[in-house]
Amino acid sequence: MTIFRNEQDKKRVEEEVTALMSETFDDGRVWIFQGDPSRYDILHALTDPELKEQHWQVNQYRKVIKKMDIALIWISGKDAGLYAVAEVISNPAELSDYSAEEKYWINDADRGKRRQKVAIKVKQCLVNNPVLRSELRNIGDLKGLSILNFSRGTNFPVRDREWVIIKSLIQERGYF
Repeated sequence: MTIFRNEQDKKRVEEEVTALMSETFDDGRVWIFQGDPSRYDILHALTDPELKEQHWQVNQYRKVIKKMDIALIWISGKDAGLYAVAEVISNPAELSDYSAEEKYWINDADRGKRRQKVAIKVKQCLVNNPVLRSELRNIGDLKGLSILNFSRGTNFPVRDREWVIIKSLIQERGYF
């Protein structure tokens, strides 16, 4: 499932986003990494003290997502929203999950697969007080937030002005 009509359309959009991201950010980029709780038990993985580092898939923007970027962990579904803030600690590469991550896959077929991923380190776990999609949709300055307009996919860019707003919402919850 994809939002693009064809590979040329996908490539054009990725090139535009790459240009935008290189112009917009000075100290690293901010990305939303979306996970599906029907495939992976994200809530328990985020709160597992054994998982100081985790792997997250990179299906889009592989040439742009880099070590030192910020990863906002988004859980899809009925209670969609931001559930953690993390630092990307590796560049994208074909990786397997850490052994402590394997138990959180819901479907056995997903366990043990090598995929394009990055390693992340969770800095702020928002599981008890997430920033929900419904809240973000009510903020006019976030009407262009990529995940609110294109929910299919794994990785979504966040503009610097959007990150300022999102970070303030997280700070209001007592984080950072």
